[in-house]
Amino acid sequence: MNHLLGSLFFLMLIVGCNNVEVNSAVNPISEKIGLDNGFYFLNGADAKYRVKRKDKNEVYVLNPYPIFGKNDYEEVGIIAEENGKFSLAVSLKESKSYKWNQVLESVAHYVGYVYNNELRGLIKIKGDNVRDDVFLNCVGDTQKEAENMIMTLLN
Repeated sequence: MNHLLGSLFFLMLIVGCNNVEVNSAVNPISEKIGLDNGFYFLNGADAKYRVKRKDKNEVYVLNPYPIFGKNDYEEVGIIAEENGKFSLAVSLKESKSYKWNQVLESVAHYVGYVYNNELRGLIKIKGDNVRDDVFLNCVGDTQKEAENMIMTLLN
């Protein structure tokens, strides 16, 4: 049974990391809005926070208030994927874990990760194939880019 679950997780990871180039013109969030890099609910109502996910044909509206602050992260690690992209595994400080529980109990279906005014990754928290941890599949094309993402979260 554990082997089957491990295989299923691996398959979901591979499928989630295969980016199909839909349109190279990403609709970035306006720099005038001034969103920090980090995690946001994707259940906003204001059209000025409407954004297309990088390299995907998906459009979301961000809630403009970040979920976590810089002092909430315990550690952020980089995982090199088989497709050459890089993912981020995030752990929260134990004293801040209640924030993730609030995320899981929210009415939102997705949490989005914003980096340099682009929606780079999603965490599905409601419905089928949900994740119960703060893990982002394939958000960076290079290790340096993934390291820069970590620096903006922790500093």
